[in-house]
Amino acid sequence: MFTVNDVLDRISAIIFGKHELFDDLKTGRKLYEILLEVFGDRKLPFIAEFDCCHTHPMMTLPIGCEIELDATRKKITIIKYWFK
Repeated sequence: MFTVNDVLDRISAIIFGKHELFDDLKTGRKLYEILLEVFGDRKLPFIAEFDCCHTHPMMTLPIGCEIELDATRKKITIIKYWFK
């Protein structure tokens, strides 16, 4: 069984989608703010509120493809699909 720390040690970046109806017990915090608390001092490339997930417009990213993530410009480029 993996802990949150085990998973964070295995990832190289995070793309976090928008969740239009997310409500953290009416605190006003966004979901990515909570995730940043979990990160602690870890530094990872991170894009938040990307137009995927439970939002409109909703872009679909294929699972298992190789991507290039530019967190500064908030840009994602699909480099290689997992299927031929």
